[in-house]
Amino acid sequence: SSSSLESSKVVGCWLAVDSSTLDNGCLRMMRGGHKHGPMMHFSVRDYQICDSEAPSIAKGDDIVAVPLEPGGLVLFDGMLPHGTPTNRSQSRRRRALQFHWTTRTE
Repeated sequence: SSSSLESSKVVGCWLAVDSSTLDNGCLRMMRGGHKHGPMMHFSVRDYQICDSEAPSIAKGDDIVAVPLEPGGLVLFDGMLPHGTPTNRSQSRRRRALQFHWTTRTE
């Protein structure tokens, strides 16, 4: 239920396997977006925080790029809107591992 999601504590981890750059679509995050609570997630694509369909609160928030070298990682609040745009480079892969941890509910 949405009430259990809102009350849970979630930590996200994004671990770069390859170099993650602006050119190959590194992770983007919405600065302060976790303060807005849960947001609709579109199931048809992964990256929507800059889309025109994004909630209106996203329009005034900063979108921050997070480039990482292989082995670099970022930990973040699971409610923080994040995503990776399409890799438009012709020669660079952008592989990563992503994990989310949450508290155990009884």
